[in-house]
Amino acid sequence: MCTAGAAKMRGTVLYDLLDGSVLERKEFRLGHPGGIMSIGIEIENNENGVSIREAAVGRTARRLMDGFVYVPESCFKIG
Repeated sequence: MCTAGAAKMRGTVLYDLLDGSVLERKEFRLGHPGGIMSIGIEIENNENGVSIREAAVGRTARRLMDGFVYVPESCFKIG
């Protein structure tokens, strides 16, 4: 969330590296060794500086597939 916030704050190194369309984005996708994380961020510039109005992250830790589909055993119970 901090990285996404820095991407939208003028004066940060990350902001300077990205193109101007970054201010219009509400969601960022950040790659890391474990995969890709989607991060939602909304900031507001005001007379006191910058405020983060909203920050959200979505990620699952449960392995969904690895050559096999992992289906919870409860899905096979009848009745």
